[in-house]
Amino acid sequence: MTRLALFTALLLGLCTRVPAQTVLPSPDGNLRVEMTERTPLSLTLYAGDEEVLRVEDIRLQYGPDAYPTGRAQLSDITEVGGSVTPQVATKRTEIPESYRQQTLTYRDGTEVDVRLYNDGLAYRLRNLPAGELTEESFDVRLDPTSELFFPKEESYYSHNERVYLRGTPADFADSLASLPLLAVLPTGYHVFVSESNLYDFPGLWVRAKAEGLTGTHPAVPQDISDVNDRTETFERHAYVAVTERGAQIPWRILGVSETAAGLLDNQLTYLLADEAQGDFSWVRPGQAAWDWYNANNVYGVDFAAGMNTETYKYYIDFAADYGIPYVILDEGWSPTEDVLTAVPEIDMEALTAYGKEKGVGLILWGLYKPFYENLEAATALYEQWGIAGVKIDFMQRDDQAMVNHYREMAEATAEHKLLIDFHGAYKPAGLHRTYPNVITREGLKGLEWYKFGNPESGVGPEHDVTLPFIRMVAGPMDFTPGAMRNAQPEQHHFVFSRPMSLGTRAHQLAMYVVYESPLQMLADSPTAYLKEPEVTEFITSVPTTWRQTVPIDGVVGDYVVVAREAMDGDWYLGALNNATARELTVSLDFLPAGTYELELYRDGVNHDRYAEDYKMERVVVEAGQELTLPLGRGGGWVGRFTER
Repeated sequence: MTRLALFTALLLGLCTRVPAQTVLPSPDGNLRVEMTERTPLSLTLYAGDEEVLRVEDIRLQYGPDAYPTGRAQLSDITEVGGSVTPQVATKRTEIPESYRQQTLTYRDGTEVDVRLYNDGLAYRLRNLPAGELTEESFDVRLDPTSELFFPKEESYYSHNERVYLRGTPADFADSLASLPLLAVLPTGYHVFVSESNLYDFPGLWVRAKAEGLTGTHPAVPQDISDVNDRTETFERHAYVAVTERGAQIPWRILGVSETAAGLLDNQLTYLLADEAQGDFSWVRPGQAAWDWYNANNVYGVDFAAGMNTETYKYYIDFAADYGIPYVILDEGWSPTEDVLTAVPEIDMEALTAYGKEKGVGLILWGLYKPFYENLEAATALYEQWGIAGVKIDFMQRDDQAMVNHYREMAEATAEHKLLIDFHGAYKPAGLHRTYPNVITREGLKGLEWYKFGNPESGVGPEHDVTLPFIRMVAGPMDFTPGAMRNAQPEQHHFVFSRPMSLGTRAHQLAMYVVYESPLQMLADSPTAYLKEPEVTEFITSVPTTWRQTVPIDGVVGDYVVVAREAMDGDWYLGALNNATARELTVSLDFLPAGTYELELYRDGVNHDRYAEDYKMERVVVEAGQELTLPLGRGGGWVGRFTER
């Protein structure tokens, strides 16, 4: 071969060279990810021979400089198998953990960890340079006919309380969405998109494009000023984060399941977070009687109901009688701008003493800004008062600074042995593992939206049976169930101080089994619960933590069925339905062999015209038999199995 021919051949070879690939299989062999060894780095996820998704051109941009660059050195594959014991058993007391991981190390020092579980792919970039990060490329290519469940946002300044709109990627082209998000592929695979171990970095958001999703972040704010006590205005810098040398980004999560039900036991968000450090044995999950939804409408009493000591003693008495460990004092117990002083109508020391006598702890609501600005003083004062926890509201941001404020609040409350429930908050992204006192959070459109009088709000049975497959996969959700005024759409109306929910009474009861929140609310008036002791006794029997969870069945937006084992060995089965009546058949093969007494609550014969109509029954069943669940319009079914 002549020198010219050799040169031409080498040139053609360089022009047509395909980056070398390496393959990482999941522990069970059902998934595999192919990685490019040269940049641009891409990850292609396969289930069998089917391409599920591709993450293309993974890089970080610091002005004109991109990381990583060049060719990677690949580590040996690490395999991990075992289990994790969570401090708070939101789904189960032992979480199986099995994955394979490989690390790509680049000449510029950047490292990329790629981890493949049996139920999803995760990756992160580590050992970052110091400087102003202007962009993270997160481009996920999906089949363009996939159906997205898309929580569309107007801006990065948000409570992240959205319904999940349905459509193809092209239907949402250029639209902004917060996470988590779900894509259902034409082959039936479900892809859950989120992140974990979010710290010192802005939250990940996405924009849709015809062929999938592309990542975006809220930039660092500047010139922040107050519009009112809970709303800010600000400009943003041209960069999204400032990193120190050696920093890392959060884990990017692409969970995968062949069925919707398979998502119900996905725990990648928890497993990918940093472990807790220190003693959190004092963290006590449980239910809470909540005042704000019902507007303190207690009646049949000899005092004027409202934000006063007598009303909250009534709440404490109710909680004590039903074994509810907490009562929440929401907005109004203090001036909103002052989290250190109770209003004159409330004697906080008398209330906490009364609660201690009755075995009931108090949880105090507060706006984020005055709480954060008085963080040490407030947490020390609440510990001195004997307060059990705080509910902090109206953060509405997840830029780098705000993400760090969450961690600071979690740490300060932990030091003073206070639970913390975040409202006006972004999604769970692992903080509940690192700080188990972060007991639950909002970041979803919950029951309170029935107060606001907006018929287009999107809350209702279809929304209720969408949340478990998306938002709940990310972590605990403070939906605040328990509405005792229930209606079908043609009877429903909005009254702020006496709200009613869409769907049936059995639908509300089933939420206590289906929805996961280690701090679970009873949202309605104690008086309403006292008038219906049968319902209240069942609600307060439902645990907020579980020995194990068994997904049974479900279709996103249609229905969901889940079984859970309580710590005492009883089993619970819950089903929620959308607005189309249906009948499901469920095998009781999740029960250990034996005979059980089943106490069940189902939609009553007249639920379609009077949604509060329900039927309670007690029957004897055998493990392994089939059970029929009749689910009415906006209906539900729930039961407790006790071995005989």
